[in-house]
Amino acid sequence: MNASETTEFTTATASGRWRRLQVGLLVGLAAATMAPIATHAQTSDDPAQPVTAGGDYVTTTVPQSSLDVSGFSPECIRTAPFIRYAIVPRGFTPTSTQATLDIKDRNGNLVRTQVVNSLSGTITWPGASVDSSGNATDWPGWQRANDGVSWIPDPTDAFLREGLTITVTVAPSVSPVATVSYPAVTSPCANPPGTSPPTTTVSGQSPPTIVCVPGQNNDRNPADDCVELPRTGGNGSGNTMLIAAAALLAGLLFLTAARRRREPGSSPSIS
Repeated sequence: MNASETTEFTTATASGRWRRLQVGLLVGLAAATMAPIATHAQTSDDPAQPVTAGGDYVTTTVPQSSLDVSGFSPECIRTAPFIRYAIVPRGFTPTSTQATLDIKDRNGNLVRTQVVNSLSGTITWPGASVDSSGNATDWPGWQRANDGVSWIPDPTDAFLREGLTITVTVAPSVSPVATVSYPAVTSPCANPPGTSPPTTTVSGQSPPTIVCVPGQNNDRNPADDCVELPRTGGNGSGNTMLIAAAALLAGLLFLTAARRRREPGSSPSIS
């Protein structure tokens, strides 16, 4: 190859390299220009969805915050009725373990609002109380008699034995309503020791023929807590006297008929 041919080959080679470099620069510039536009087009449909470097969506699931209050239940601690509560946050981490309990009666009336400092524990049943040693000193539906020893029914808070509903708030979530039934009448904490369930007279008779035992069915329905009792006392004595009078009258009629048969002429002649 002579000198002129060498010069032409070198020039062509340099020119080809320069064209390839220009093409590469143009492709790179176009890619750099279009990438933000493509990314914006992808993210503008759903700004909350992150996008990978390859332009693919990353699926994310944001759980809905809620409170699980299925662990609420009645509990006896010694001879006192308590509410055992357990609050489980779902889908969020609370900033505090403090919870607010709005306690309502069966009709939705607010009984009391209580703030607790933990998400699990126990609180005394409304209408009940304990001393410093944890011994029960009062029960819903009962009150001390004037002698200071015995117990008599207290109708002012007997409705609390019908069950409660509790709404729990742990910021920022509010729970569905938890329902708690009063301890069964046979449990050791339902009534003062040595007593039967409190009864309320509804018939006005003496002695009563219908009584109500609040909470006896643990169904939060007071309509089926009243039962009719057999008539006793004065009513029973009246029934006994009527039966005795009827028996006496029957006896007198029998004696009269027997006497007439024995009197002369009272019996038919025999021929």
